[in-house]
Amino acid sequence: MFMLKLILFRAALIVGMAIATMEARLIASEADMKLAVFFRNYLEADCQLSPMRATRLGDHRFDRLLDDVSAAAIKRRTELARHTLKEMPRRVDYAKLSRACQVDYEILRYDLETGLWLDEIERPYETDPRIYTSLATDCVYALLTQSTLPKEMNISNAAARIRFVPGLLADGRQNLRHPPRVVTEFSATLLLFRRADGFHASAPANPT
Repeated sequence: MFMLKLILFRAALIVGMAIATMEARLIASEADMKLAVFFRNYLEADCQLSPMRATRLGDHRFDRLLDDVSAAAIKRRTELARHTLKEMPRRVDYAKLSRACQVDYEILRYDLETGLWLDEIERPYETDPRIYTSLATDCVYALLTQSTLPKEMNISNAAARIRFVPGLLADGRQNLRHPPRVVTEFSATLLLFRRADGFHASAPANPT
């Protein structure tokens, strides 16, 4: 009788542990799903503000557009990052995530925090002209070398993007505030080596 009770107890314990494990997985699965939805919504907003990043990620809905680098647009990017950081703990329970998704959560959080720190301390839009020259030259290069869309569509999108380049450079001139000389000189030199098919073989290395 004692052995029977022990067997039944162990069986009940195993079943109980299995149920607890299943419940934990369900909770983690639900939390993981919330994180996926949250990240997807953030990515959608980010791609709308950064068509070039969307292109590089394989999202070709914005291939006819180019990043807006006006002061107002830069402010919107900062506000998006701040809002996303604020909403993350409200929308997603970190403790309930699977470990893999906790890592994803941390990566997104640290990336946003780092971006905000750089914007506040280094202020790259005011100090680094390479932001604007890279956008101006890469906007077509990315379409013609990385997009899997039909060639005719990529050419059409490239032509549409090129029309935004003068405005982008004008905004860049407005944004820049006494950039370091070495960075300015490198940016100018880099333009001399850029070609429609990418960097020239003898292009200088990034000084940073």
